[in-house]
Amino acid sequence: MTDPADPFLAPERTTVDLLVAADFAEVVNGKLYVMGAAWETFRPPVYPAVMRLAIALAVRVPYLDAGVPHRITLTLMDADGAELVRVDGNLETARPPRSEEHTSELQSLRHLVC
Repeated sequence: MTDPADPFLAPERTTVDLLVAADFAEVVNGKLYVMGAAWETFRPPVYPAVMRLAIALAVRVPYLDAGVPHRITLTLMDADGAELVRVDGNLETARPPRSEEHTSELQSLRHLVC
């Protein structure tokens, strides 16, 4: 029995577990490595300036959502809400071997914005 009002009884959904801006991010052997994370202000000594930015993202995919395509859109905006950068992508995962029903998998992604 499921009840959307009760998080313990509600069906699992694909969720974002982690989304962070960083100086560097990469995924190696299923592990997400992030350096210089969780900053929100860019203050170069002179303008114009080149900004390198990595976006680290970890998405939890429930068992029943494996194999289902998901659309991901990331938009970076300035303080006034104007769009600076937009990244669109697709995420689709497969069930790992010997996975059990009612389990979820954490998928780590990184995108480098230059």
